Amino acid sequence: MARVRTAAQLDVCGLNRAELLGLQAGLAQVRRDVDALLASVAGEVARRSAPGDGAAGLARREGFATPAQLVASATGGSAAEAQRMIDVGTSLAALDAPSEHRDNAEPALFACVAAATREGKLSIDAAAAITATLRRLRAAQADATGLDSLRALEKRLVDKAVNLPLASVRKLAWRCEAAHDPRAWARREERIHEERAVSTRDDDSGAVVITARLDPMSAAPVRAWLDAQVRDALQKRRDQDPASADARAPHQIRADAFVSLFQHGLDCDAPTSGVKTTVVVRMHVRDLVSGDGIGEIDGASQPVSAGLLRRAAADAALIPMVLSSQDEVINVGRARRLFSPAQRLALVERDGGCSWCNAPP
Repeated sequence: MARVRTAAQLDVCGLNRAELLGLQAGLAQVRRDVDALLASVAGEVARRSAPGDGAAGLARREGFATPAQLVASATGGSAAEAQRMIDVGTSLAALDAPSEHRDNAEPALFACVAAATREGKLSIDAAAAITATLRRLRAAQADATGLDSLRALEKRLVDKAVNLPLASVRKLAWRCEAAHDPRAWARREERIHEERAVSTRDDDSGAVVITARLDPMSAAPVRAWLDAQVRDALQKRRDQDPASADARAPHQIRADAFVSLFQHGLDCDAPTSGVKTTVVVRMHVRDLVSGDGIGEIDGASQPVSAGLLRRAAADAALIPMVLSSQDEVINVGRARRLFSPAQRLALVERDGGCSWCNAPP
């Protein structure tokens, strides 16, 4: 802490590259260490605020309805963030509990997560994402026979999640969860689809706020179309005189494109923007045949069950692409000098987007 206080007085603008990156790495490590201790404290706050304690519970005595609200008031963060700390802290506390009070399954299951969190290798949010995935898989199992496989999955997740950004950890956890139990993943998709919703409201400034909650499969064409409008507008901007070029930001382009869809819906005789979009779906041929497995959609972080992809294919133009055992694209024609649609898809499969600027497909 003394070193942190000393560093707080530094003029970071005067640091060279190595000093700046070194300070960033050191402070990030301190933050993970402090967060691990804070999670343990949050878990203890929750333990002392059990619902059965009623008004005698710690949170209620301090004037808060829930332990998450008490933790959030201390950290200055959101109740959701506080709840993630409590979840991780509860798992850490379970490992320290006397053996006669332990849940035999959960401590054994979260040992790798707890160790990596305490060593400062795993952030609280990353630990919460992994434990949530493991809890869902554990709840889907009817007996304890799959505990060993879940332990192995936990170790793989923790090993890969160290030093990854949170978005990548969540994507990794989703993919592992879907591959571990495709049928449970399909049931999860059904629940998310049942909870789909769109709402509109006026905010205090007079703007209209539209909120949509969609399952990944339903959101895929929405994302693809909006992103295509942004790409098209930015490409046209490069060919225009800077003085007369479209000055809209990408989020404004998406907003205008979103509105144009509904304007078109009110008058279907009006032409659309003319921008073509393609939603690329990848899955193994055996899963396509059986309907039992998972696949993925470009632009979506979560995997999608094979059964849902097969149903979606009933209303799609299918463009099969055959890959070799080394994932090399084959059967792609070269009749045109410029890239054909099939060749563009092949480049997406080979490079995952632009190999030069890393733009997504």
